[in-house]
Amino acid sequence: MHLDPTTLALQLVNFLVLVLLLRRFLFRPVLAAIDRREAAQTTRQRDAEGMLAEAQSARDAIAADRAALAADAAALRAQARDLAEAERRRILDAARQSADGLRQAATDRINAERRQAEAELAEQAGTLALTMARRLLVDTWPDRADAVFAAALISELTDMEPAQKATLLGTNERITVTIARPWPEQRRLALQSVLPSDPVEWVVDPDLIAGVELSGRHHLIDLSWRAALTSAQEGLRE
Repeated sequence: MHLDPTTLALQLVNFLVLVLLLRRFLFRPVLAAIDRREAAQTTRQRDAEGMLAEAQSARDAIAADRAALAADAAALRAQARDLAEAERRRILDAARQSADGLRQAATDRINAERRQAEAELAEQAGTLALTMARRLLVDTWPDRADAVFAAALISELTDMEPAQKATLLGTNERITVTIARPWPEQRRLALQSVLPSDPVEWVVDPDLIAGVELSGRHHLIDLSWRAALTSAQEGLRE
């Protein structure tokens, strides 16, 4: 085969021109299209990875929110349980205090009623005892008791200084002598002999039972069974 150098050179030139033409009008657009496609794919992949990252972040945020909500719910349930327990204890304490107060009030009322009943029984017993004593004293030699009380009063006045006697009974003042029943004249004169020279008023009061009561402006001398019974009754009330 004979190769003509001119023909070979022309073929080579044609080939180079074809290559240049193909490179310019075929390879370059195709390569550009390929580059654009790869760039678009890379962008889409990057966007997809970003979306996946955002989705993962959203899932993590949701999971964190769920965990926070669960923790808040647990805290609220615990707080509600604590509040309910505290309220239950408060109600129980209030009920216990109310029951204790009612029990104490009932105990105090019972004690007060018992004390009142005891006082009333004591008062009734004292009254009965004094009534019986009064009856016995009335029926037991009241005249002899009058003589004893009169002698005691005469002795007390006899031993008293005149100045003291004047201070107690007054001067130029009426003196009242109260007796349970009329005295014999001798006993009346014996008492008057130790009294100041003031007017004497004699009063008969059967409630004395027996004895004598001497009253002046500033003093009262009571020597009688009535005074003794009154003192005894006051002692029973204390």
